Amino acid sequence: MRRIPRIARSIDLFDTPRRSSSASTLCRACQHRTAPPITVAAFSSASRRQIGDPEKAKPYTEKLRNKIWGTEVAPGQEDPYTRGSPWREPKWKNNASEQEQEPEDESEPMDVQPHSPTYHRPYVPAETSEGLQWVGGDKWLLKQKEKERPRFENAFLPGKENKAKTPDEITAAMRRALIEIFTARINGTDVDNRPKDWTRGFDIKPANNEHGVEITRKEVEHQTVKHQDTTWWGVSLVDPAVKFAFVSRVTQLTGLRIPDPVIGAATTVRGFINRIKPSEKPKKLAAVLQKESKLPDLINVTIKQKKVSNEAKWQQMGRWKVIKEELKKRNLFKI
Repeated sequence: MRRIPRIARSIDLFDTPRRSSSASTLCRACQHRTAPPITVAAFSSASRRQIGDPEKAKPYTEKLRNKIWGTEVAPGQEDPYTRGSPWREPKWKNNASEQEQEPEDESEPMDVQPHSPTYHRPYVPAETSEGLQWVGGDKWLLKQKEKERPRFENAFLPGKENKAKTPDEITAAMRRALIEIFTARINGTDVDNRPKDWTRGFDIKPANNEHGVEITRKEVEHQTVKHQDTTWWGVSLVDPAVKFAFVSRVTQLTGLRIPDPVIGAATTVRGFINRIKPSEKPKKLAAVLQKESKLPDLINVTIKQKKVSNEAKWQQMGRWKVIKEELKKRNLFKI
């Protein structure tokens, strides 16, 4: 489509101001060229109304704010980022206003102390560790562990060194706990009650000669006795009081923590023994074959504890000497 050329500022000629009679001799094109530039767009009624009425020249947001607040000057019109904003009032003015409100009593003079320079003691390097906090080491780590360890663990459970490790020790502890519980029950004592402190029933009288009595205890090694009779393994532990006392006593004697699923599933002593005792390590095949088979009696069979390497086979056959000499000739063998 062909484009129609537009005459430059053809409509603006109607908006040009009228010239005096002295300029009437000029043509319309020359008058337009010599006229001053027009700042208002031609045929713009809105711009002419804004220039004539300042109320209409306000932006729409300001009109809406005034309408909401119902006043001519609504709050919040100030720009908080300008230098003259009331929100940027310096703090020293507030402090000055507070000082003006408080009356000063000029009758009492202020005590002014003379300025004295601070005295710094000379630095003396330390030659010993006296007075310093000690961090690190075995003793320090032991103290930290004692602080972090709960109190009930020290009183309720024995240490790791006192834990039962073998099945015989665990079985003996269970037998002992069972005997104690049923002995107390036969005597009419409740198994849930704690043992009383009988030392409080005695009167302690101090000696006249102020000499204490040294009491020595002989350390008797505890020997675990293997019981061949296992009929007591079938004792029922269905009673919750008996089971709770049994679990508590076994935990104290063995140092092992019995999980809740084991406590709920076991109804007899046998159930606890089968679930708590540590499983024995599986024996190696070589040890089983040497004890239970007839293979060691054969002449052409040799049982070894470890896998035989090729070098060991060659040494046994005498081939390794020949290989070693050939490697030395070629400078490939290093002793």
